[in-house]
Amino acid sequence: MCAFILVSARSAWAADKEEAPAKGGLGLAGPAADSPAPEGELQLPATPENGLVRLTVKTDNPQVQLKRNVATIMTSATTGVLIQEVICRAPCGAVVDGRKGEQFYFGGKNFIESDRFQLIDYSGNLEARVKEGNHTMYTVGGVGLVVGILGAVVGLLYAATGDAKIGLITAGASTGLAIGGWVLYSGPGATKVDFSPLPN
Repeated sequence: MCAFILVSARSAWAADKEEAPAKGGLGLAGPAADSPAPEGELQLPATPENGLVRLTVKTDNPQVQLKRNVATIMTSATTGVLIQEVICRAPCGAVVDGRKGEQFYFGGKNFIESDRFQLIDYSGNLEARVKEGNHTMYTVGGVGLVVGILGAVVGLLYAATGDAKIGLITAGASTGLAIGGWVLYSGPGATKVDFSPLPN
């Protein structure tokens, strides 16, 4: 009986020894080996290269996204569908490849899109400070611009075919409206983006 217990104990000890975890103390596994970066993920080169940046986005709106126009699929001779790619969302931190001179912009849900820009003139760590435009100024300015242009066209046509005085007055007033609309639309209504390099 004692011999049987001794053999069983030795067998259990041998099994525990074979299944013992890697050294780490208190039965914890030892530290894992450093895992390489995911395959295909861009990394900054040791030597800076124009158009290849690690972009950090500073903004008050966490929904801001960095986007890129990929292609336009033509649905007819005059219309098409623009295919876009979302690169990252604020604060980003991703390495972005703009070496081919691609057009990027900032957008997002209920966010006034920024103008298109290129990254070909930048390299290394880059910070983008994104300030969204005023929605009221953007809407009022856009409406004023469209109405003003249409009014100017109608006024000039009326001046040429009807009462020249009334037509010219209408065209002049509409031109002023269009200019005011453009000032609001492209000024306080526009989203501004400022870039500045960060230390590597």
